[in-house]
Amino acid sequence: MELAALAFSMVGAIVGFLYYNYSPAKIFMGDTGSLLIGLVSVVLAIKFIELNKFTEANYLPAFISAPATAVAIIIIPLFDTFRVFFLRVIKRQSPFTADRNHIHHRILKLGFTHLQATFALALTNLLFIYMALTLRSWGNFGLIFIFLGVCILINWGTTILIRIKERNGFKISYFVR
Repeated sequence: MELAALAFSMVGAIVGFLYYNYSPAKIFMGDTGSLLIGLVSVVLAIKFIELNKFTEANYLPAFISAPATAVAIIIIPLFDTFRVFFLRVIKRQSPFTADRNHIHHRILKLGFTHLQATFALALTNLLFIYMALTLRSWGNFGLIFIFLGVCILINWGTTILIRIKERNGFKISYFVR
């Protein structure tokens, strides 16, 4: 019950914040707010996994493939963090250096507005959650492997589209509006 209260409180705070963050933004969250949201999200994901683990030899958990479902819920920030961290290390930069290589920056480079980028990321995240719920009988490893593959394909696709746009002036947003 306490975890549900924590989750709903966080959602309420975020919705209240988004009201003032809509363009033109009156306030901005900053690193501390986003790190706190990330921390609470990961703690809730870990607690969700712990509540649904096997406890006896013949006992099935209440929710099959809970780890894969938890990963699906936080896949966008999780993959983005690892991807950016990895790219910075490859470039011999500090992994904590700020840059404009996050997923939302890449979507903005394609010509989307902030609102369109937000909806695209939210829809993508919902599709991952839907996939986790409908394919949960495939097991954790199979689902997480599929999630990783889809994330890599999306990353590869956005990289190609950005390069095409930079060469030819192609705007993906023509097809979005």
